Amino acid sequence: MDDLLALADGRATRSTLTALRFSVRDYWRRDNAHGGATLRPAVVGHLRYVGRLLDSAEGGLRHDLQGVAAELARLSGWAYFDARQYSAARIHFT
Repeated sequence: MDDLLALADGRATRSTLTALRFSVRDYWRRDNAHGGATLRPAVVGHLRYVGRLLDSAEGGLRHDLQGVAAELARLSGWAYFDARQYSAARIHFT
């Protein structure tokens, strides 16, 4: 229930962070198996979501979310690269 409330008010919790990390690992696994082009909308959506969570996060949780955001940005860049959208890939990589 706490996770649902955290999602509703846009605040991150440690369990939210754990779920996001699990999602990133799963995205990489699927990318390795099938390529990243089809994952791109979901990965970019997660990246935007983490960006919104960063607005209200503080301390160690903020630092950990920044790490998740960096990994999602890298994965987004790779997914755009797989889709042959090189300029968008470059934006996410940088």
